[in-house]
Amino acid sequence: MRYYVVMPDGQKYGPADVDMLTQWANEGRLTPGTTVEVDGSGQRLSAQQVPGILWPNYGGPQMQQPMQPPPTPFAPPTSGPQNPYSPGYQQAPNQYNPYSQAPSPYTRPGAIPGDDGSKELRNAYVFSVLGLLCCPLVFGGLGIWQASVAKQKGHPQAQSALTVAIVLTVIGFAIGIGFNTLSHFIR
Repeated sequence: MRYYVVMPDGQKYGPADVDMLTQWANEGRLTPGTTVEVDGSGQRLSAQQVPGILWPNYGGPQMQQPMQPPPTPFAPPTSGPQNPYSPGYQQAPNQYNPYSQAPSPYTRPGAIPGDDGSKELRNAYVFSVLGLLCCPLVFGGLGIWQASVAKQKGHPQAQSALTVAIVLTVIGFAIGIGFNTLSHFIR
């Protein structure tokens, strides 16, 4: 059976099987009091009610009695709001936050959220076609550059766009050289 972890703000993570929930519990990202939702049925229950989760510091089969959530792994600030869900709350530096998201493996570090390189990918194709039709040195170069930027931003189709840009630029140069040679013979 698979479950979604439901955060206090209503955001869901998952679905995850019992092994993944056990891993999250060992990482401190899941406590017995965390709300989970059964995939498919929408039934909500606390994580301690999910059969098969091995909780940290118990080492054996699933605990038979509900356990109290572990103390929060980060210290509240000395001034300002003490509730981690209230505006203005600041987490102590260098402390683990179990509610933070791990970085996505599909984006490079430092990337702008929501910028996956789609705009650059589109530009690469447009410039590549323009480079085939006229001025391959300028437009073909721009197509190659835009495809490279899309690749740096982690777009999954960027390598194909880079290949297309290079091929169309070479074909554009070949056509230009062919027309230039042909015009010398015609004269």
